[in-house]
Amino acid sequence: MTVDKPHGRIVDYIGVTQHLDDALSSYRADDVQNALRDLDLLRRDLRKTYAEFKRQLRLLGLVGMDEKAAAYAIEKLVADGREDDWFELQRLGRHFVRTYGDLSPDPAILDFTEDMKWAATFLRLAQQGITKDESLDHLTYSGKIRDMLEEHVRATGLTTTVRLRNITDPDFKDDFQTEEKSEEELHEAFVRKAAELKRVTRELVDKNPAQYGRFSKRVLEIIRRFEEGQIAAAEGLKDFEDLTGGIDAEAGAHEELGMDERAFAILRIMEPHAPDSDHSPRCATCWKLAGNTETASLTGWPTWRRERWP
Repeated sequence: MTVDKPHGRIVDYIGVTQHLDDALSSYRADDVQNALRDLDLLRRDLRKTYAEFKRQLRLLGLVGMDEKAAAYAIEKLVADGREDDWFELQRLGRHFVRTYGDLSPDPAILDFTEDMKWAATFLRLAQQGITKDESLDHLTYSGKIRDMLEEHVRATGLTTTVRLRNITDPDFKDDFQTEEKSEEELHEAFVRKAAELKRVTRELVDKNPAQYGRFSKRVLEIIRRFEEGQIAAAEGLKDFEDLTGGIDAEAGAHEELGMDERAFAILRIMEPHAPDSDHSPRCATCWKLAGNTETASLTGWPTWRRERWP
């Protein structure tokens, strides 16, 4: 098996499966467990999981909506306290998509293909909207289904909505242009930017918690205020724009002081303990802790000898 194909199929031309126990007796029981599965049973499972998923959609009033509208609607239901309904819908949707993949490439799946693509895309959008974070469900699907879903989001114009961008992407700041956008477009932009900045700051904090921890906390604070109705989407996007500028400035702040990133990270750790003191002696200490030995002049600060500590 490969990463893109987690399971395969044995075609029984000569009745081998009638003696499967004998054929597999030389293998460990754990290795061959569920080696043979009844296609009729898988087909019934697919019909059953589909029916259960559709029933939950009807109960929540989501039938007939496109993926984006349904995701927006379920986000509102969760905000109104119906989180358990979302968890049940998510469970049923995941089960439906997984059962579809288990039966593929049997022709019986063809009747469910469009619904599977709708379900998988909806789950991704809804998870992103509800948690304001990146959904990773699609990474659990087979390569064939992932390719199918990528084509689906392109065909439906959902690529921009689904795909999250990095802060270095030239289009990252497009969401901050709020003029002439509808409330729905502003909401979509806020959700996308919240998920993107959550991911960006999480990665930065993993690299340097002292330097970027406050940005991560600020992202969560803006999201909290939005979810509690304290700010509108447009105001939240303005806050995110200011925060993005702060991240950009922080990334180059060490160069303004003539320090490398490691020494600057140590400076950020020291700052809360002496916020109003002169940077100069603290910079010297940071250089020593960072193991720098050469002589240099910091912009705006005196020159000193940075000696490596033993």
